[in-house]
Amino acid sequence: MKSIGFTKNNEEIFEYVIEDKDLQVTVLNYGATVTKIVYQGVDVALGYENVEDYFDNGAAFGMSVMPNCNRVKGAEITIDDKVYPLEVNDKTNNLHSHTTKSCQKKIYDVKKVGSNKLICQVKQKHLEDNFPGNREYEIVFVVEDNALYQSFSCVSDAKTIFNPTQHTYFNLDGHDQKNILNHQLKINADYYTPTDKDLIPTGEILLVADTAVDFREFKAIGKDIRKDYLPLIYGKGYDLNFVINGYNGNLQEVGYLTNGRILMTVESDQPGLQIYTGNYLGDQLGKGNYIYQENGGIAMETQLFPDNNHKGHFFSSILNANEKKTYNVVYRFN
Repeated sequence: MKSIGFTKNNEEIFEYVIEDKDLQVTVLNYGATVTKIVYQGVDVALGYENVEDYFDNGAAFGMSVMPNCNRVKGAEITIDDKVYPLEVNDKTNNLHSHTTKSCQKKIYDVKKVGSNKLICQVKQKHLEDNFPGNREYEIVFVVEDNALYQSFSCVSDAKTIFNPTQHTYFNLDGHDQKNILNHQLKINADYYTPTDKDLIPTGEILLVADTAVDFREFKAIGKDIRKDYLPLIYGKGYDLNFVINGYNGNLQEVGYLTNGRILMTVESDQPGLQIYTGNYLGDQLGKGNYIYQENGGIAMETQLFPDNNHKGHFFSSILNANEKKTYNVVYRFN
């Protein structure tokens, strides 16, 4: 544990390092934010040099997003016929919950368990971030056998929304190594959910076969990213949710990323995987004062489908009062 600064409210910020074998992961008590993932001496996670830059973190570097990731149409949710307005922070929509009052802007209570485990806890009051319920959240990080395990849990005293994700951007060549267009990506998904021009799912579930979004076999990310294909035009690259094959609520392999030297396998117990290829990263000042450019990293965000509160046929993110829900993701390196 190392003190690295203070929030605007004079709360002390600590960083914690957990490790096992060839993998070391650094996490802040501020937002349970992942700032470094070092595998075999290479930091493969994009991030900021100065802790103060995480206060804004418009790129969502390393963000542990709760209670709700991705976009919500019209910035409102409905629970039992009651409408809850959310913060409008992405055109007319809501993106990643709340800009200033979400869990990712809070100081977590962190306990380090041995050299390889962190337990991070934080509370949110009813409507503090516009979401209902007095809620208790817990994130557990474990590094074991060159894999990063992360679990997200929530308990609320009222019916609410829970759809978390980890928003690390990966570049397996190193965070300061140009872009990920030559990385090979594979996704265990025969279908995806297309979006409108504001990147809100239309509600359709379409086959990836014979399209530019087909990653059923390993394919270079840059191969089709500039294709004249509407979902790629809307996102300025890949910014799409993929429907995981054979989803049954258990942990399973959902995606793979390789640069030819390192293979990263993503495992999840959620039905969706958002692929975002850093299409708006241009001129972001990062670690070591390196300037990240477009496609400098790829986020592989495990999730329930975006905007599911407005799509009755999507998996629901509703969490009942006094029910505990836990979601898990694993990033495994070889």
